Amino acid sequence: MSVLRAEEQADYGSCRNRRTLGEMLHFILSILLGILKIIGILLLTVLVLLLLVLSAILFGPVRYRIRAAKTEEALEAAVTVSWLHLIRARLLVDGRKQTHALDIRIFGISLTKLKEWLDRRKQKKKQKRSSSQLEKSRTAQAGKRQGLDESGISEDTKERNSRKAESSDEQTESGKSDQLNVYQQEQQTEKESDRNPQEEDSVQQDDTEEVKSRSRKNIAARIFEILRTLPYKIRTFCATIKSNVERIRELGKHMKRIGEGIWSRLQQAAGIPEKIQQLLDFVEDYHLKELFAEGKAELNGLWRHYRPRKAAGYLRFGTGDPALTGELTGVLYLLLPAVSEVQLEPDFNDAMLQMELELYGRIRVCHLAATAWRLFRNKKLRRLIAKIRKKGD
Repeated sequence: MSVLRAEEQADYGSCRNRRTLGEMLHFILSILLGILKIIGILLLTVLVLLLLVLSAILFGPVRYRIRAAKTEEALEAAVTVSWLHLIRARLLVDGRKQTHALDIRIFGISLTKLKEWLDRRKQKKKQKRSSSQLEKSRTAQAGKRQGLDESGISEDTKERNSRKAESSDEQTESGKSDQLNVYQQEQQTEKESDRNPQEEDSVQQDDTEEVKSRSRKNIAARIFEILRTLPYKIRTFCATIKSNVERIRELGKHMKRIGEGIWSRLQQAAGIPEKIQQLLDFVEDYHLKELFAEGKAELNGLWRHYRPRKAAGYLRFGTGDPALTGELTGVLYLLLPAVSEVQLEPDFNDAMLQMELELYGRIRVCHLAATAWRLFRNKKLRRLIAKIRKKGD
């Protein structure tokens, strides 16, 4: 019986251990599954946000508004672009004053005002720093002024005494120099009064002889200067002749180059028919006509989506040629949208232009993306791009 009880107790303990182990594993798995669930929810929210942003970029319309006015008084234009009323940009141009202004707003906040606010904040910080530095320097200067040296005399009094001493020395020196000048002038006047009339005559004769000797010396100096500069003049004359000969040679070479250029141009003109034939073969091989037709169709589709949806205002115009004015009127009627309130007033006599127009429209990126995808999938265009790349390499 004791043996049976021991075995039952062992079986009971093992079952209990298994149950606790299973409970622990269940708890750990529930925690892991909870963590994975949270991660999955976060990834799903991020994916949904990315899809929302992508759909907003692709399908959210970019609205534009263009206003232009040309009258006798004003010449101005304004372009406004907005995306989902979150981002807005406006450009104003004044033709009379030759000025323009750009205003960009994100969530209604102007970037120019934000920049001005940041600049004012920086200037205030700089002013505070400069004022603190000035206060420190003033306190330091005040401390220096209050300090006295060992003799008990301040620095300011020393400087004043030194300036007074220098001024007194300068006054004494100037007084001495004035006395010497007066004494020299008195001596000269005494010497001039002591001269005799005979001495004055002899002085005049000596002056005439000095003038004659100076004139002879000047003539000799001129002759010597001419003889000295004569070799230099001969060298400069020879150099001018040599430079003229070189210019004539260069002119001959230039004329030769011109002749060679004309001959090469004539050879190129002779090869023009062959190049035209090569171009025609290239157009036929790569189906450029079809590519141009497809590109024109894509551009027409983009214009159909991006053209102005509404227009208002008036337009008075004239070219001076009645036929051309009539053709331009027909083109404008084709370009203007169906919902249009523009009054066209053609002038078939004079050349003039007066207008006040407002155009409204929208642009979606999805149309441009679809056009780019179709062009990318076009085999003819890919073949043409590969050929151009090979030629470039």
